[in-house]
Amino acid sequence: MLDDPSPDVRVQAVLAVTRCVPEKVMEILPSRISGEANPVVLATLISSLGETGKTECRELIGQFLDNSDSRVVANAIDSLQKLCEKTPSVSITKKVETYLSHEDNRVKSNAIKALWHWKQYNVLDDLKNLLSKGDAKNQLSAIFVLGEIGHAISLDAKMVKAVNDGRGQSS
Repeated sequence: MLDDPSPDVRVQAVLAVTRCVPEKVMEILPSRISGEANPVVLATLISSLGETGKTECRELIGQFLDNSDSRVVANAIDSLQKLCEKTPSVSITKKVETYLSHEDNRVKSNAIKALWHWKQYNVLDDLKNLLSKGDAKNQLSAIFVLGEIGHAISLDAKMVKAVNDGRGQSS
């Protein structure tokens, strides 16, 4: 099924491998990436590798930050965030920073989310700009990122304390 001529079937096959035999993902999926021409299948492969938690995928996934398809780039950024608990290499960080001004709302919001995760809190200005855009796609993307950031803050006792200690203070 991973070799099926239909991209829809290949997407479903990638998802099936990821869900049904997660212990085989690293054995099966990385080699599929280089030969995959369909951007939807490629984006699915990248997301599936990001879900593994296997840090050895970072370099492979990082190569797709330069892809011409926005979905592939957005999934690469999201997967790198999942695989890089700490700030990744300077080259990856710099590349992700360039997407803060990308025209695609998903690419831009994933860049904001990843950079914030890597403790680059100055991206909150970019988030504010995304939220203040007049169109629904950008606003929904910004709201999604706000939810992700809020969730991350709620899991970090130091952040919760810092947020709560700042309550009621005027600037």
